[in-house]
Amino acid sequence: MGGICGIIGFPPGPGRDSLVAAMSGSLAHRGPDDATTWGDRDAAFGLRRLAIIDPDGGRQPMTSDDGSHHLMLDGEIYNHRDVRKELEARGARFRTRSDVEAALRLVELDGPAGLDRLHGTFALAAWNARERTLLLARDPRGKKPLVYWTDGTRFAFASEIQALLRIPEVERDVDAESISAYLASGAVPAPRTMLRSVRKLPPGHRGLLKNGRLEIRALSAPPPPEPFPDRESARAWVRAEVARAVEIRMEADAPPGAFLSGGIDSTIVVGLMAAPRATPVPTFTATFDDPAFDESGAARIVSQRFGTVHHEFRIAPDAGQLLPRLVRHFGEPFADSSALPAWELARRARDFAKTVLSGDGGDECFGGDPRHRAVRRLARLRRRPAPARWLALLAPVSRRYRARARALIGRSGMSLGELYAEMTAPIDPEVRRRLHPGPELPPDGFEGPDPVAAACARDLRTFLPDDLLVKTDICSMAHGLEVRCPFVDASLVAGSAAIPGPWKVEGRMTKAILRDAFRDLLPPEVAQGRKRGFGVPLDAWLRGPLRPQRNDHLGDRASRVRGILDASEIDRLLREHDQGADHGRAIWTLMVFEAWKRWLDTQRPNHAGR
Repeated sequence: MGGICGIIGFPPGPGRDSLVAAMSGSLAHRGPDDATTWGDRDAAFGLRRLAIIDPDGGRQPMTSDDGSHHLMLDGEIYNHRDVRKELEARGARFRTRSDVEAALRLVELDGPAGLDRLHGTFALAAWNARERTLLLARDPRGKKPLVYWTDGTRFAFASEIQALLRIPEVERDVDAESISAYLASGAVPAPRTMLRSVRKLPPGHRGLLKNGRLEIRALSAPPPPEPFPDRESARAWVRAEVARAVEIRMEADAPPGAFLSGGIDSTIVVGLMAAPRATPVPTFTATFDDPAFDESGAARIVSQRFGTVHHEFRIAPDAGQLLPRLVRHFGEPFADSSALPAWELARRARDFAKTVLSGDGGDECFGGDPRHRAVRRLARLRRRPAPARWLALLAPVSRRYRARARALIGRSGMSLGELYAEMTAPIDPEVRRRLHPGPELPPDGFEGPDPVAAACARDLRTFLPDDLLVKTDICSMAHGLEVRCPFVDASLVAGSAAIPGPWKVEGRMTKAILRDAFRDLLPPEVAQGRKRGFGVPLDAWLRGPLRPQRNDHLGDRASRVRGILDASEIDRLLREHDQGADHGRAIWTLMVFEAWKRWLDTQRPNHAGR
């Protein structure tokens, strides 16, 4: 666990050494326990390590006995013991108990194909000094980031974009298509970044660099899951798989804590963590003054139920002042406002724990968001005659869904997948076109008879790796805190795809089968409580305490974003928001873009470290 970086094809000498040191220095927050640099005539690597498993034996880069293979890994291999037993049966000998050595021996014996057998959360880089090849890989969910740059001769990779910007040759040109993708989703999807010269290795892929050419291939996917014969068998499977996923993430030299929101997913995680432990689980909760966003009451009930050592941290409107630091660590615009409480929660939790578990991914696997109810209803309404669609929208539904549905249901030319994408977009498509009339990437749509299952599958392909897990990694590793997410376990994600949508969303109940599987762990206040989500009251903050910052970023005629996007449309959004319209998500999306561009314009290459 930590931060990794490296360069290939740069001439050896003091200049290369200082460059790698600067890249590694920019990642110091990801690994405060150890710093290492290494190089030979063609390659140089830097590592910042957060020591979780085998602190003494797991130092990196880890080198094979004959010196031909060198491997660095950010993350953990959860099946490293099984890999070790298999390789020992084939004659391999191990020097440590580290999961990194299991990955090294596997690559040493089987080459790139060996990565298909790794089960975990990882981004890794392996240098074959004999063949002069570099192997890169990311786990299937993309929990750990990995970005790269090449000019056809030289190559560089890193955990974060800010490390690549230490290289003078990395161009700073903004990618026009990435702007459109960002305005449509609030994040830049892999393999793109907001910089035209930098790319992300896609989740679940490996890249082999040989003779200056990077060949990218998908890791082998598990076979499609078998359909469950009945609901009871699915319920039993959910119970066993979630418990297994939590158990294997409990391994650490120091007992892990947990993020506790007071919702279904984190309550299940905490309940499973508490059952076998003799010492109480440390739990951490973000609190808000606005009761519409505060779940601390439910979290306290859960803490009392399982006897945790509970900590609450208030998230104040001045968290918006974090924006310059956020864009530096993300390295590109990232408009999910829940990054604000996630950052503060991780910063405060690091005083009490080095590793925490979270409930991230439960919604996407089991249909837990109101949008999963909404897409099912949209699918039904689209089968009705137009007048009946409008009448149906008069039924009592949430204000947010009713307004969004009325805006979308009349767009008969859009597929259900396109409707779903727009339902979750931070900015309306007509506003986007006025802001930036450039090319738009086609949405990752879906079709099929089961809209809830299709929506969950889309979220697992896009929202989870491009937004949710990026936020979790960047905001936690900025403070040297490791967050483990049982609900994104590869086997659990694959099996959840075989659960029919009607078993996930039953009537108005989301995550029905998950609630049923863990009814004994869920206090009534949690089981019956409404979902709030992990966000901040943007609309109110942008009219109040964040208004000066908003005006500084978007109202200044010299602002960078006004030279890229349509300034009159920005003025209209600000004016209407002050008059009572709820344009908070759109305005925040633009503010983040402006903050990132300001940061980017200050990035002049130097080799002085952070």
